[in-house]
Amino acid sequence: MLIYQVLLNGELVSRAGATDLSVLTATINSVGQLGPASEGADSQREGMRLWLEVSGLSSRTKLHPNWGGQRELKIGDEVTVQITEGDNADPVPEPSKEAFEQMRRQLADLDRNRFESAKRFYLENRERYES
Repeated sequence: MLIYQVLLNGELVSRAGATDLSVLTATINSVGQLGPASEGADSQREGMRLWLEVSGLSSRTKLHPNWGGQRELKIGDEVTVQITEGDNADPVPEPSKEAFEQMRRQLADLDRNRFESAKRFYLENRERYES
């Protein structure tokens, strides 16, 4: 299986990977005033926030495991990602109760949107199919 070995300033953050993943990411995020002409972002008007996140997506369970949460970064930090293969990844973190609740809401929204789309299509095309 594919494994991302992620280090922050030479210290191991995680060896992320799992046998049922269809997505694996190691992302450095920054939001806020990133340059002298920047007006910032809605969530960060002044200054900036930098963080590292290592996560994935299981196509089997539809869960998004996250190895290590959001690790705050600062200017000068060094992030290293080594792409390897093997069977020695860190265990997949157990999803929180909040993650399950968020997934349940997302699935309910998806079902509602599918139903509303099918209903709209039917009402717009009813005469064509019922004649």
